[in-house]
Amino acid sequence: MKFIECDENKDFEATLDFFLLFLDDFQGTLDANAMEDALNLTYLHGKVYCALRQEKVIGMVGFTFGDPDDHYLDPSIAFIVYTLLLPDYRRSLDFVTGCRAFLDIFEASHITEVRFKAIYNHRYNNQLYSKFSRSTQQVLSSTGIPCNLYTIKMEDLKLKLGRYERRSKGSIYKKPE
Repeated sequence: MKFIECDENKDFEATLDFFLLFLDDFQGTLDANAMEDALNLTYLHGKVYCALRQEKVIGMVGFTFGDPDDHYLDPSIAFIVYTLLLPDYRRSLDFVTGCRAFLDIFEASHITEVRFKAIYNHRYNNQLYSKFSRSTQQVLSSTGIPCNLYTIKMEDLKLKLGRYERRSKGSIYKKPE
């Protein structure tokens, strides 16, 4: 798997089309306009990356430097706005591989803490996120939906992801190209 940083001018339409593939996953809590707003937010205040396997886009991550709820005051916080992974790859180690790759990206950007929200009743995301971070409070999404806010310090994320790597046969991580 390799990661490419997306360019808003060249890649906006393609990244929006990929994002819209996941409309049903948001269980009616987001519509196409809200998804486009989320994409615009990450291009404006952060970065968007696509994950490719054999030149096919299998996932996308968008984050901001700073928490939008805090008006981006602390750029050492990476606020993950969305993580999208095609269903065929969700039960694989691709998620952990992607997280490990983002450690390098975040470290290069001097990130010290990672935050993200999961819609309160979205069982899959809450179970997944609770495996490597902790829910610190209940907050509202930008569209007013109750969410759990998850936070983790970078050093803790490194330790937790290292445990997953050791459970696999050898390292699952290969530095992105």
